[in-house]
Amino acid sequence: GITEIHTCNDPACGVQTRFPRLNNPLHLLDSRNGRCGEWANTFTAICFALGFDARHVHDSTDHVWTEVWSDGQARWLHVDSCEQAIDRPLMYE
Repeated sequence: GITEIHTCNDPACGVQTRFPRLNNPLHLLDSRNGRCGEWANTFTAICFALGFDARHVHDSTDHVWTEVWSDGQARWLHVDSCEQAIDRPLMYE
């Protein structure tokens, strides 16, 4: 599998964290350690399990989030489980 290595941007820190990219919701629920893709995969799966229409969105900056269909608003709502953001689709600009 693929593993990303993230290095802290603070020169005094130097800590490196390994993120295996498993894309398996059960792995994230067990480890609670992942990047935006793992969080979006898990949240999208939970939305499906609860009967919501949801879709997985990937943008040009390599960020991933979920959109959930709102019958009440008749539109897709941006939900970023990694950033804890709801209906803020322009936050990445």
